[in-house]
Amino acid sequence: MANQVHFKDTGTPKSWAKESQNGAGKILSAPGAGKSAVICDIMASAETTISTATGGGGTIIMYCPAGHSNLRSPIDCGENTNVWSSAGNVTITYYIKDNNRGL
Repeated sequence: MANQVHFKDTGTPKSWAKESQNGAGKILSAPGAGKSAVICDIMASAETTISTATGGGGTIIMYCPAGHSNLRSPIDCGENTNVWSSAGNVTITYYIKDNNRGL
């Protein structure tokens, strides 16, 4: 079961999850219409490019060096997009944001 994290500014709990990919490939599938993945932290065995298409193509979301990148400000990957890694073994911590939900 995913951890529940309370955001005191919105009063809305968010479910956190993690996904891993060995080598280059898709880390996350598109979450569906009106939703986007928000990356909070990344661990990588080698430098990699996180993007919306295979091999670092499409929109580049971020460059990630080898090691652990704990993001101070989470990165929204865009609505209904896949998330790919160009190299290395990668694990990300993320949550799915529902863009259709008003605050």
